[in-house]
Amino acid sequence: MFLIVLWLTVGLLLSLALVHWFTVRIFRLWVQRGGGVRDGVIRVSGISAIPRELPAKSSSDVVLDSIGLNARCIHYSVPKELSTTEENADAIEYNLENQRFAIADGVSGSFFAKEWARLLVRSFTERNVCPANLRDWTRLRCKEWREHIDWEELEKNPEIWWAEEMKRNGAASTLLGFVVEKVPLSRPTSYRWNALAVGDSCLFQVRDGDLVHAFPIDRFERFSNTPWVLCSVEELNLDAAMTQWTEGDCRSGDVFLLATDALAKWFIERKDAGGKPWVELLSLDSEKDFQRFVLDLRARGLVRDDDTTLGIVKLGEATKAGSPMGHRGNTESRTV
Repeated sequence: MFLIVLWLTVGLLLSLALVHWFTVRIFRLWVQRGGGVRDGVIRVSGISAIPRELPAKSSSDVVLDSIGLNARCIHYSVPKELSTTEENADAIEYNLENQRFAIADGVSGSFFAKEWARLLVRSFTERNVCPANLRDWTRLRCKEWREHIDWEELEKNPEIWWAEEMKRNGAASTLLGFVVEKVPLSRPTSYRWNALAVGDSCLFQVRDGDLVHAFPIDRFERFSNTPWVLCSVEELNLDAAMTQWTEGDCRSGDVFLLATDALAKWFIERKDAGGKPWVELLSLDSEKDFQRFVLDLRARGLVRDDDTTLGIVKLGEATKAGSPMGHRGNTESRTV
């Protein structure tokens, strides 16, 4: 009799634990998908306004004034299946005055990942980031993220009992950023680029129809299910090995492609098999083309169902230093 009661008690406790676990998971998913934000349970004071919206139909020809290069920029993004554009946690931004470009992939399951990814790309394109100041730059971004969330409102709301865990674990995102620079005192004028990467968002450089650089991953087997990420909690960003740096030369006619991991994995695998995935991507000339392309890859099992973002930066000589080839405008961006 005692054993029967014991087994029934254990079974009841296990059932309650499972119900609790599923309830917490469902509630977190609801909040992360914006449910808590929309009906006032969670208030994010200003963080949703952090990213500057890139104009959808403005000129894409802009001169990099300080170095005399013209850059044509465009990007496309397709959210994961059953998600909306607003739920897309990828972020991409360009600042052509500073010759800076960045892409990030907010980690699903972390708290306010989309906002954290957008904060990172915006800040990278607006501020100088180098190995010497990376720790301070990251610390300030963590502080900025923390200050834009109303923790007091979260903690006093009994429905958000896990607010302390959210504050402790924070948001997570990959980051890939690069900058184009003029080589000082070079005659004739020459140019270089340098880049940083945390995680598996990738940069590809194409010249004269060939791939000349892939960073930070150049072989498919180097991808991991647990890539390095930047966390919005400073104490979790301790390992210097998480950040990679590289540099190279560039010139008029070079094309740079920025891709979040789903597309980057396909790109590298296709390249390793002898294909030229950059040719396929550069042949896409509309958001509908990109959407059809990504959905076809998903249907054939060639990419996993994840937010998928591509940025393209084409360099060209300006007709006159400081003057646009056509007319001046902002980056052209397209989001599916």
